[in-house]
Amino acid sequence: MEYTELSDYRLHPGILTGWVGTADPSQWREDPRPLSANHETHVLDSLAGEEQVAPEDWIGTAFRIRRPLDHDAFAETLRRWHARHEAYRTTAVRGSDGTGVQRKTLPADAVDVRTIDLGRVGTTDPSAARPVCRGSAGHR
Repeated sequence: MEYTELSDYRLHPGILTGWVGTADPSQWREDPRPLSANHETHVLDSLAGEEQVAPEDWIGTAFRIRRPLDHDAFAETLRRWHARHEAYRTTAVRGSDGTGVQRKTLPADAVDVRTIDLGRVGTTDPSAARPVCRGSAGHR
């Protein structure tokens, strides 16, 4: 696998769209399975303020589509991807006792996908394109 820093990625002219997984907060369910030791340490350090998530900690994906994009089909693909991969539907919060962590998981059908119009890139109009990197995406 090859990684390219997003700041070094050449954006081709066209429409820039963000795709964000969303869910109704009431759909999160307590999950009795334990987190991995590594995941639990990461969560506890984050909650204690000892670990900060920096923009470079995120991995982005870019698709260059040379034909008209079927937004509904692409959104459905992303919904199915979330449904199939539980890791994208799992989070952890401080436990009710205030010391440990509690795993929470969304049901497979609870994730929807919304789009964010980020503007056009590769134009001479500087107001037409918005910044590529945003501070957050999806749920954490």
